[in-house]
Amino acid sequence: LESEGYVPSGNQFVRPEYQHGSYADVGDNGPCTDRYLPLYEGKMATFYDHRAADVVKSPTATQRQRQPSYLSADEKQSPTRLAWPLDWVSEAHVRDRVESHQGWLLGLNDLTSVTNERTTVCTALPVTAVGHSEPLIRTDTSAHILLALLNSFVVDYIARQKVGGTHMTYFYLKQLPVLRPEVATLHAPLISSLVLELVYTAWDMMPFAEQLGHTGPPFRWDDRRRSLLLAELDALTFHAYGISRSDTDYIMDTFTTLKRKDEKDHGEYRTKRRTLDRYDAMAAAFERHFGSSTGSPKGDDPPLAQESLGSYSERLAEALDAEYEVGVSPPPADPSCAHPESSRPSWAPPAPEGVS
Repeated sequence: LESEGYVPSGNQFVRPEYQHGSYADVGDNGPCTDRYLPLYEGKMATFYDHRAADVVKSPTATQRQRQPSYLSADEKQSPTRLAWPLDWVSEAHVRDRVESHQGWLLGLNDLTSVTNERTTVCTALPVTAVGHSEPLIRTDTSAHILLALLNSFVVDYIARQKVGGTHMTYFYLKQLPVLRPEVATLHAPLISSLVLELVYTAWDMMPFAEQLGHTGPPFRWDDRRRSLLLAELDALTFHAYGISRSDTDYIMDTFTTLKRKDEKDHGEYRTKRRTLDRYDAMAAAFERHFGSSTGSPKGDDPPLAQESLGSYSERLAEALDAEYEVGVSPPPADPSCAHPESSRPSWAPPAPEGVS
């Protein structure tokens, strides 16, 4: 592409005269023959992270020459450092296939295993080309909430009972227990703020942030803070599915690869401890607000049927709104956790009027 006169712009290639076109234009009715978009592979992305790895060609491998080169936490501190592929695709071809979209794509890692740290891995991606190892999921209803549900331990636990090979196919995906939209969206305010900060860490995901009402810069990458945000999200999804504390404890223990990794890195199963801590805090908020645990997973009449689960989710959302304080400070998606406006690159959409 460079030999043909194209120049890098983020992780895209454009003609010099189109160098200031923004990522928000992709798939719109603007120029498309003068831009090449990165071809995403499954190895480039993971949970709430579309910048997991570059793809490089191994000089020594005789098979599987395309290998991931993982970005470090320090590299992810830069909101302009994007993942680089080995291939690019003309935007014209992408537009022919993307059709309508909400400004971003919901991808699913195809290559998986029940012995991996996690089995179901979904990612929010910019509008771009994707290979067969990162199939897409389309929905007309709150795609960011679907992202949170599919990445939950609850859904992943069920997936591990079903997946029999090394591919997460649509056949498996359609069997996974996803909450009805009218139930899941009861928790939209908290889920949205958590997912927003976890996903929006680079300028190319600005259309995702705008869909959730955020027009400012991306959020800084902070591993410690991200682990706390994930604990909030995991605890909330356990509650939303009506899972008891003892079952939550059991489900977490079945993720043995994650457990071993935590114990090696932190001397304890930190993910489980933090998730159960937030689970208990949410249960306590429910009890304070309603005066008892009746109708909750802790009560004598847990919400096992769909109707009772919907009722519990409605009451839980009310209790959390009135009584619950998140265990991370500043709260999720707080502007103080974002990069400065001065980090905005030339290829990002322009700042809103009045912002400098």
